[in-house]
Amino acid sequence: INQLRPGYRNVPLNSPDNKPLPLSSIFICSIFHPDSPPLNNEIDGPNQDTLQKKRMSFLVVHDISDNNPYAILKVTNDSTTQDVIKMALEKTGKGHKANDFVLVEEFEDDHLYGSQQRMVGMEEIPLSVRSQWKNDGKFVLKQVGADPSWRARLGTKMVAD
Repeated sequence: INQLRPGYRNVPLNSPDNKPLPLSSIFICSIFHPDSPPLNNEIDGPNQDTLQKKRMSFLVVHDISDNNPYAILKVTNDSTTQDVIKMALEKTGKGHKANDFVLVEEFEDDHLYGSQQRMVGMEEIPLSVRSQWKNDGKFVLKQVGADPSWRARLGTKMVAD
């Protein structure tokens, strides 16, 4: 087979010496998967830049609910914090609003000795944030409290960062 279009196809079968076999074929369904690189340059598909952008990675988010200590999410290189929060909340199966939650990064800092916390901005890319960690770190989902002073502290912290 030199080229295969996506969809259902009836492919004739050949013998080992490449002669057509009478009344024999196989029925297949071919699908182009964006994570799969092209086999050769003749196949029309997305270029390497598009493939690289849509590559999937796993991201662990801790404390998503009382029943689930963490969730492993499949995200792309362009998934924002807001996307990650929505995915984590979907894993809980509860109808929470994404705006009621923030994503906090907890990481070890050699210069400041100890664990540090920082609220990740809603438009930041968590995979990029994770790539900056020099030591252990994790993402934690935190629910914004009903207490207005807590929201104000978060807002002040976000502006300071």
